[in-house]
Amino acid sequence: MNFDLNLSNFSELSGQDINVLKNAIFQLLQSDSLEAALMECAKRSLYNGQRITPQTFEPEDARQDYLPVAWEVMKANLSPFFKGLALSSLTNEKPTSNAQRSE
Repeated sequence: MNFDLNLSNFSELSGQDINVLKNAIFQLLQSDSLEAALMECAKRSLYNGQRITPQTFEPEDARQDYLPVAWEVMKANLSPFFKGLALSSLTNEKPTSNAQRSE
């Protein structure tokens, strides 16, 4: 599975073919090293009152929760590295800061 996704300018992502984004996501989902890192971070989390293990999402009724839980675990573990960064400049959104502007 090959994809060509240039992440140097996030504002250009909206013009990408949806298949490029889909392929990138599927490649990440197939990564054994990403899953191992995710499980290492998730072991401190609970799912239905139980610690998360690699077997947590094996039952068919739990599988639908894997991606939402994985997303929340990633956000919780990565967000401290992005605090204080003005990421809105990467997405063309207006900054929400009330900081004074120099004139």
